[in-house]
Amino acid sequence: RAIVYGRALSPDQTTAAPEGSVVLLDFFKDAEKPKTQKFFAYGGDFNDRPTDRSFCCNGLVQPNLRPAPHFEEVKTIYQEIHTTAVDMTKPDLQIKVYNESFFRSLNYVRASWKLLKNGLPVGQGELALPNLAPQASQTITVGTNHTPEEGAEYFFRVRYDHAEPTAWYDKGQPVAWNEFLLPWTTRQPAKTREAKEPASFTESEQEITVKSGRVTAIISKAKGVLNSIKDQEAEWLRSPLHLNFWRPTTNNDEGAKLDHNLKVWQYAGVRATAKSVKVIKEGSDVVVTADINIPAGKSSATIVYRFTGAEQCSIHTIFRADQLPTIPRIGFSAHVSSRNGSLEWYGKGPHENYIDRQTGSWTTLHSGYVPNLFFRYVDPQESGQRTGIRWAKLGSPDSPKALQIDALGTDLLEISCYPCSAQDVTLASHPSSLAQRDFFTLNIDHKHSGLGGTDSWGATALPHYQLHSNREYEWSMLISFDQVPVIMPKAPLRRLPSTPPGLPPGARNPLPIPTLPGNPKAPANNTPPQ
Repeated sequence: RAIVYGRALSPDQTTAAPEGSVVLLDFFKDAEKPKTQKFFAYGGDFNDRPTDRSFCCNGLVQPNLRPAPHFEEVKTIYQEIHTTAVDMTKPDLQIKVYNESFFRSLNYVRASWKLLKNGLPVGQGELALPNLAPQASQTITVGTNHTPEEGAEYFFRVRYDHAEPTAWYDKGQPVAWNEFLLPWTTRQPAKTREAKEPASFTESEQEITVKSGRVTAIISKAKGVLNSIKDQEAEWLRSPLHLNFWRPTTNNDEGAKLDHNLKVWQYAGVRATAKSVKVIKEGSDVVVTADINIPAGKSSATIVYRFTGAEQCSIHTIFRADQLPTIPRIGFSAHVSSRNGSLEWYGKGPHENYIDRQTGSWTTLHSGYVPNLFFRYVDPQESGQRTGIRWAKLGSPDSPKALQIDALGTDLLEISCYPCSAQDVTLASHPSSLAQRDFFTLNIDHKHSGLGGTDSWGATALPHYQLHSNREYEWSMLISFDQVPVIMPKAPLRRLPSTPPGLPPGARNPLPIPTLPGNPKAPANNTPPQ
């Protein structure tokens, strides 16, 4: 055992029982760890040089035949039945269906439609689909019989399924689908609730403490960030909610050398300091304004925290980027307790999606278990993002409250949650190397740069998917505590069939999907849109 002290010791203290040590290293515990572990090896793991590392192990399907998240993107782009909007302004919708296939008509599919209001179905039915010949198209009218409600958001979804089983697909397996945001009404952004009693604050040299009913929050004067937010005695933050401009680099990032070229943004958020922090009382609200210096050129930010008398906190941020390289992401990040492992959200899903990889995701209410929402690539990297977030709830079925995050205004949010720290993802060379933590890393983004993929040896994301510097970014979000607990999904993990496609009957899958750490009952939640 080795003990590290932060002070000099007297001769007597060197022989006394250890007391007040800074670090205690117990090599016996490391010696007890398993000597071997299973993982999928790739280039370099066999001491082969030169090597392309994981370049030949990063396809649409994992070595255990498990589809990667981008599988759904490719599948959607490749689909041969296309639906486009003709007239979506009235309850009787007009759509055009096009059969892209060159050799077969659409008599092998059965079509259906669904109408969703604020993410929940309010109408559905069979679609009277004609037997379209190859390369033919036809306009169809769909009567929804629904009267739009002002302030609600409506999506219309069509789906085409196999009418009969085939050698590869079960009956009902989806062939194609499309969804449309209807222009019936405009989405009503979240609003603060009516105040029960005025919020109050106290101030010291180091921090500002705000109290609103059951909620107590602490803002650091040195950093201008939210250090703590409690619902009664339940602390929700394991680290400060700081600005964040970095993501664990992807294989595409490394191919374009962005891990070096964009490094100015890696610690810019966590190392930011406050130029000034002021607090005032406005009616029943407490308003804290923090002017932030960001150590990336002359970048800066202004963060306005408004604590209402209704136990809510809105955060309005203006970020001014200096003339620097493009920015990987723009938002906030904090560690939260791993006891709150259930995430519900209204937005794109259920699998991960990014600004340039969201065609295969659909918009509705989704839920999942955090360790399963983070996809364990053979070479660990950025993962788990969900776009188009109207609101998200993080909590536990054992807790009466869930942390709710709403998008304020017209701009939507993006959410991800790592089952470890961002640094853990960066340092791990295999999923088995990811550290087991007692916290999750919650990322709440205004925008997140595209993943790229035009090629993987130097091409960046397309320009309109990049976050350019030398401009201003502005967004708002609302933090509150929902009375309704998050419901932990009860469906089992999606498993491969005992005989994978292409293997002879009775053959066994040689590499079954491993059970992910955490709740074994939590689902992958990647079934096709219904």
